[in-house]
Amino acid sequence: MPHLAPGQRATDLSDLVRLLQRWTQETTEATVSGGTSTHRAYLTAVVGGVECVLAGDTTRAGVAAFLDRMDRRSSLWVVPSRTGRPCRVAFGEPAEVLDGFFLYTEQPYWSPKLLDAPQLVGVRLLQAVAALHRRGSQHVRVSPGMSPSGVYWRVTLSAAPGSIGDEKPSQLSWSSGSGADVVGVDVTAATTPDALADALVAAVPAFGRPWRDWTYTGWYAELLALVEREGRLPVSFADWFDKGPGWEVGWGSGVRFPPPPV
Repeated sequence: MPHLAPGQRATDLSDLVRLLQRWTQETTEATVSGGTSTHRAYLTAVVGGVECVLAGDTTRAGVAAFLDRMDRRSSLWVVPSRTGRPCRVAFGEPAEVLDGFFLYTEQPYWSPKLLDAPQLVGVRLLQAVAALHRRGSQHVRVSPGMSPSGVYWRVTLSAAPGSIGDEKPSQLSWSSGSGADVVGVDVTAATTPDALADALVAAVPAFGRPWRDWTYTGWYAELLALVEREGRLPVSFADWFDKGPGWEVGWGSGVRFPPPPV
């Protein structure tokens, strides 16, 4: 019996990374099915909100190449076929398929589509804030925007006014110019939002305090869903930025979202 049973499902890219990491560490099988299947949908995974399948004849070398690309935070793209399906998932810029790694989308695409991107670290940070909200620390706020150069995305996390008294420090900042390090965590596709949330609380204990604000967290959950669907980071400030229409999801995208409740 192969370690990866047919029909196993990864809920997102980080879950798929962890599943395949464990498979490489705990088995010596040549393919993910252990040689029992070449079925195109041996495993299923949601990548960038898109249903994908991993073929049973995906090789150990192919998985190793995939994990290496994830450590280097490569972009993931759909490469359409002439018939529209199956559509192969490719990596990097320019996008290229990996020998022996047979990941496909379930639905057809007729033009290239970005599934996941190097803004992974920023998205994980936003997801970590949502994890804190689910734990009951609903006073944690985000203020995302662009650097004056327009090159780097940056975000400040802070506690809502009045939620923690005089406790200090009560905020931290991160910029995409800082690389993948967030409060000492090297964020990769395998980093879970909960693990990063733990690190945020370790760095700023005030972020772990209980505080209820369902209005803000409801707004934030909708914002995060749009960020995950678009695959772009939110912007609330930048040079020459018109705040009137609300926040923008994706700098220069024109996709707007209402500002947070007061």
